[in-house]
Parts: sequence; structure tokens; C-alpha cells
Amino acid sequence: MYQVTVQTYNKKGKEMVDQLTITLGEFDDQDYDTGMRQLEELLFGLDVEYDDIEGDGDMIIDDMLMSASEEEPFEQVLEGRKHIYKISGDES
Repeated sequence: MYQVTVQTYNKKGKEMVDQLTITLGEFDDQDYDTGMRQLEELLFGLDVEYDDIEGDGDMIIDDMLMSASEEEPFEQVLEGRKHIYKISGDES
């Protein structure tokens, strides 16, 4: 099974304050659709400051969603106002 893990760290103390893991089912399974919806809502809901002029924020999220849908491993670190998010996807 493919999993995406989002670890949230305090920006000041760099200590982990939360960890969420979303497991995607098989591509043709209802669990897959549910997992992808949850992942999309989670990623787009993060408190991240994007470069709105260049539009890079949406592209980063889209790239992670694409990697997850194709079950490709990825790792990304996003910085928000109060938190740092370490997001990774891989086979479990």
C-alpha cells in the first residue's frame, strides 16, 4: 500500500507537533478515491506561504498529488507561518 505522511514541526523549536498518515487503496478501489480526496484537502489546507506571483505553490501541491496517484516516492518540505511540513510518499 502507498502512504503519504505529513509531519508538522514548530518553526521555532523544530519539534514535531503532529503526524498524519494517509493510506491509499488500490487504484480501482473506493478507498483510493477517499484517500486522494483527504490528501488533496490536507495539502491545500496547509498554512503555507506561496509565491503567488510565480504560482509555484499550486504546482508543488499538484506535483505531490501526481506522485501519489502514480505511487512514486517523493519528499517535500514546505514552510508555513508557524510550522514546517515534511511531506513524504512511499510504499509501506
